[in-house]
Amino acid sequence: MNSRCLYCGEPLAENRPDGWHRKCTVGFFHTDSVPEIPITQKSLSTYVEKSIGKSSAFVPGVQQKVSVHIEHQDGGNFRFTMVGKPQGFILKPGSETYPQLPECEAVTMRLAQVFGLSTVPFALIRLPDSTLAYISKRIDRKWQGQTIVGKIAMEDFCQLSGRMTEDKYRSSYEKCATILSEYSVQPGLDITEFFMRLIFSFITGNSDMHLKNFSLIEQPWGWTLSPAYDLLNTTLLLPEDQEETALTLNGKKRRLFRKDFIHFGGHIGVPSRAVHRIFRHVEQLLPDMLRTIDDSHLSPVLKVEYARLLQERSMRLADTF
Repeated sequence: MNSRCLYCGEPLAENRPDGWHRKCTVGFFHTDSVPEIPITQKSLSTYVEKSIGKSSAFVPGVQQKVSVHIEHQDGGNFRFTMVGKPQGFILKPGSETYPQLPECEAVTMRLAQVFGLSTVPFALIRLPDSTLAYISKRIDRKWQGQTIVGKIAMEDFCQLSGRMTEDKYRSSYEKCATILSEYSVQPGLDITEFFMRLIFSFITGNSDMHLKNFSLIEQPWGWTLSPAYDLLNTTLLLPEDQEETALTLNGKKRRLFRKDFIHFGGHIGVPSRAVHRIFRHVEQLLPDMLRTIDDSHLSPVLKVEYARLLQERSMRLADTF
């Protein structure tokens, strides 16, 4: 069993059944221990089938996920519940088809942090059946400790472009940049961050960055690109999918190379020096990213496959390729 904390990824100095440092549970949940979670992969599937269209706890999407919140119990204990409001966390267990989906999302989000991207708070959590689930903290909520005291406005790019959810793949990354130019209070910074996020998604095999996986969030000073969420190496899980992006980039979704990103970056207004700095960033951080994969909770086989893909994609961005 991996002896690293399910939140911070650092080694555990003592045996903790929940797999978390105490300081990490305090920082993430504002509790002394990980709240009890009365759900398994199998029970979640049953719950989702009964909940579609009937419960606010169900979150639409291909991946099974539910919104949960922390409930205080007698005796000072805490537990997660899917009943009632307001829900402050999103829980994503694995499935029989993709048992390591949570581990894959967690390591991809960790890689994003290594890469220098801002992400939503996230972690892995152990279920009663000993499987791991992915959990993230909602950033469209105002928090005071473990209490939600309000909501924060957040709009995804489907909403901002006036498209229905079923049309989330019918667009281009050029149009996404236009949305940022139109609505962001800091378009220059956000477009560069957006470009960097696309580079990261390419090298980590994420071909599912559609319109709903980008959002603007309201800050006191205006609307800005939200922290990254739902980052996942889909190529690792769906190797038969030949597309490398969810939306078109320079009019295509496959066989992308350094020149494609240079052209795209220039088209959406990213300074040339920033584009090349990000390419150097990929090269410089590759060893750290490979170590992060090796330290993850992925199986040995998936670690090797993830590392191989990361190296191959990074090579395609090198100036010698």
